[in-house]
Amino acid sequence: MLLLGQAQAAVQDISRADQQLVDAICTSAQNSQSVLQQLTSLTTESQEALDSLQKISAPVSQLLASLPSPQQGLQAASSAVTQHQAPAGYLQATSSCADDALAILENALVGNAFLSGRGNQLDPPAADIAKLAADPLQQHQAQAAELQEIVESVVRLSGLQISYRRAASRPAVLTDPRKPQRTEASVAAAEASVLVLECPGAWVALVALAGPGRPEALQVSFHGWADLKAAGSGHTPDAWTNSNVTVFRRLTTMALRAMAFFIHRARILVGTGALGSGQPSSSGAIALMDLLLWLTTYRDVFSRRCAATGSLLAPEPASQHMLPPLIRPFRCSRAQLLQRARTGSPAFHVHTAPPDAL
Repeated sequence: MLLLGQAQAAVQDISRADQQLVDAICTSAQNSQSVLQQLTSLTTESQEALDSLQKISAPVSQLLASLPSPQQGLQAASSAVTQHQAPAGYLQATSSCADDALAILENALVGNAFLSGRGNQLDPPAADIAKLAADPLQQHQAQAAELQEIVESVVRLSGLQISYRRAASRPAVLTDPRKPQRTEASVAAAEASVLVLECPGAWVALVALAGPGRPEALQVSFHGWADLKAAGSGHTPDAWTNSNVTVFRRLTTMALRAMAFFIHRARILVGTGALGSGQPSSSGAIALMDLLLWLTTYRDVFSRRCAATGSLLAPEPASQHMLPPLIRPFRCSRAQLLQRARTGSPAFHVHTAPPDAL
C-alpha cells in the first residue's frame, strides 16, 4: 500500500509538470504568432513604400534628365545679357543712382572719419612715404607731370583755358592787399606756382600752388575778366587778394569753402584706400583736380538761372545787391563733379540753396 501511494504521487507530479510544459508551449506559440503578424504587417508597409518610390522615381529621373548642365546655364545667361536691349532712360537712371550712392558713400566715409577723430590724423599712405624717400629731382618731375595731366584733363572736359604762371614774389604780411602782385608770363608746369583758369569775357580764377610744379592748392580767388586785362600783358591779379566786385568776392568765399572740403575729403579717401586705380597719387592732387572741376561749373554764372526760382537775378540778403545764382553744390561724388564739368551744374541763390550746398 505504501508503494502504491508513492507511485500515485509521482504520477500526479509528472502530470502537473506535463501540464506546465504544455501551457508554456502554448504561450510561446501565441507570442510567436503575434510577432509573425507584426512582421507580416511591416513587410506589407515596406512593400507599399517601395511601390510608391518606384512610381516617383520615373518622373524624377525624367526631370533630372531634362535639366540643363551648369555650363549650358551660364551660356544661356551670357547670351541673354548680350542680346538684352535696355529701355530708353534705363542706363541714365542707373548711372544717376550709382552716382548718388557713391556720393552718400564718400560723405559717410568723411563723416565717420571725422566722428572717430581720424579726420586729421590719418597715417600717410605707403606710396607717399616712398615718394618722400625718392630722389628730389625725380619727385619734382613726377609732380609736375601729374600737375600737367590734371590740367589737361580739366581743359578737355570743360573747354576753358588754364595757363601756368610763376609768381615773382611770395605774399607777405606787409603786402598792400589793394595792389595785386606781379606774376610772370606763362611758364612750364614744373615752374608754375599759380594756375590761371580763364572764362573769356566773364571771370578769371587764380589757384596758388603749395610749390612750383606741386599739384596741391594753397589759395584760390575769383577776379573779373576786366581786371585781368587792366593788369596789362604778362600780369594777373594775385590769388591772395580779393576783388572789389561783390560777385567775385562771394565767389571767392564759396571757392575757399569748396577747397577746404575737397582737401579734407581727399585726405580721408587716400588714407583709407577708398580710391581705385588711375586716380592721382596724392591727396593734394586729388583735391586740386576736384577744385578745378568745380570751378569750371561757373562758366555760365551770368546766364544760368536759379534751379529753385527760375530767376536770373535776385537781391542778396546781406547786401541787397542784385546778384546771379552763385551757389554751385560741391558736396557730391567725384563722378558727379566730372559730369557737371561736362554738362553744367545746378545753380542757386543764397536764400534758395539747399543746406548741403553751402
